Amino acid sequence: MDKWLEKCYPHCPFERYADDAIIHCGSMVEAVNLKASLSDRLKTCGLELHPEKTQVVYCKDSNRRQQGVTKMSFDFPGYTFKPRLARNSQRGVWFTNWLPAVSIGSMRSMNEKMGKWEVLKRTTNTLQEVAAEINPVLTGWINYYSKFYKATLVNYMHIVNVKLARRARRKYKHLRASEMKAIRWLHGISVRQPTLFAHWALLGSKPTI
Repeated sequence: MDKWLEKCYPHCPFERYADDAIIHCGSMVEAVNLKASLSDRLKTCGLELHPEKTQVVYCKDSNRRQQGVTKMSFDFPGYTFKPRLARNSQRGVWFTNWLPAVSIGSMRSMNEKMGKWEVLKRTTNTLQEVAAEINPVLTGWINYYSKFYKATLVNYMHIVNVKLARRARRKYKHLRASEMKAIRWLHGISVRQPTLFAHWALLGSKPTI
């Protein structure tokens, strides 16, 4: 596909990751025509486009305002690309930009993995030991998913604080009666040890009262 695109559509840049690809077109008409041509090309090779994943998406923002478009987002390796509010740092005004952020599917996958962390189910270990075990994983997620539109990941990572607070309620009797007490307790630790957990240090996603 790569060589064919470079030869037949040199004015349409593209990115590919394994079997997934994004092809940039100058208009909806061009995109529809390219999709049909690519489908024919793959058929000659005994292949076919994925019937559900292969779609024409309009990258709507403050400059592209075409009406009547239904598909304006897509997922590509862990990110969702769609129109999002952004702020012009020089003029201080808000506008719509086409930006990627961590996808819902990626957040769901991270939550499933956190649910399997045995270290959060044990109460015999210290908080420092918990941090030592989960920080490498948190750091990996943060390094990958914070490249674009970090605010989405910052908000999501508060779920780690909730899980830490639940562990604290199981471990300490004086915290069992109230989730808010556990959050206050965890907040106090974040003030005294702001770099204990990776999401505190790298994102500022500290427990809030």
